Amino acid sequence: LDAAKLPPIRNPLDVVGHVTEQAALDTGLRSGTPVLVGGADYPVALLGSGACRPGMGSDSTGTGAIITVIAEKPLLDPEISNVATVEGNWAQFVLLETGGDGMRWARRAFHGNALSYNEIVARAAEAPAGCDALLFMPFLIGERLGRHRNARAQFFGLGAGHGMEHLHRSILEGIAFAMTRHIRIMEQASNRPLERVIAAGGGARTELWLKIKASAFNIPILVPREPECGIVGCAAMAATATGRFSRVDQAAERFVSYGAEILPDPGWAEIYRRTQPVFEQLYRHSQALYDDIDALAAATRPTQP
Repeated sequence: LDAAKLPPIRNPLDVVGHVTEQAALDTGLRSGTPVLVGGADYPVALLGSGACRPGMGSDSTGTGAIITVIAEKPLLDPEISNVATVEGNWAQFVLLETGGDGMRWARRAFHGNALSYNEIVARAAEAPAGCDALLFMPFLIGERLGRHRNARAQFFGLGAGHGMEHLHRSILEGIAFAMTRHIRIMEQASNRPLERVIAAGGGARTELWLKIKASAFNIPILVPREPECGIVGCAAMAATATGRFSRVDQAAERFVSYGAEILPDPGWAEIYRRTQPVFEQLYRHSQALYDDIDALAAATRPTQP
């Protein structure tokens, strides 16, 4: 690539200009307000959740679900991605494409969008931990970084005794099992256990799901009082760029506060400990079928007239 065709690389806190009078009229912002380089939604949300020092972990569940560990250096592993953070560290992460999208799919597929998410979570709460051995593989739109981008979702172990409550809870648990798998990959690669996770994104609003995750991870989860962590991250960046703080991580620590700490449920954690190896086996054995499923779908798809 010709470097002359690319924009210069700038620090996220650099002031690149100010709001013009015309822009002020168009937006309602005050003329002369500094404009920063800024950052992408993910690293700014990490900052705004308070996950900005090495060793801290983050669960960012929105459409997808990202498990992140903050570190001083990138972690080079085929299944782990790395991105620079606003404060100058590295975010080592593994991404699951289906996070909150799992609930969205269930709401549409099972209820025609007639139920609210709170009603769906209430149904899920009626099922026992482990869902009477019903497992959900949460790959509704494949895996972005897995061995097979064409991975598929599945319910496994479905029996006549299962009801809608089991289906809903198994989706929440299946996503938690997939995220636990990602945590173990990162722990093995770094040779460092994850001790605490900070929740962010829309998933931080669902107490049942947080309890399921904490129990599956067997790690406490801290919940910020403001779940829209990207907003807090932007505020920390603005306060630092305009001189209120000398370091952006200090600004984040001042702005971020936490509400509940979700602890693992010992009974659930034991059930999930026994279930996780079965989930891992199902994950491995399913890999051989995805190409065949694609071929079958192509062969049976109706031809266009």
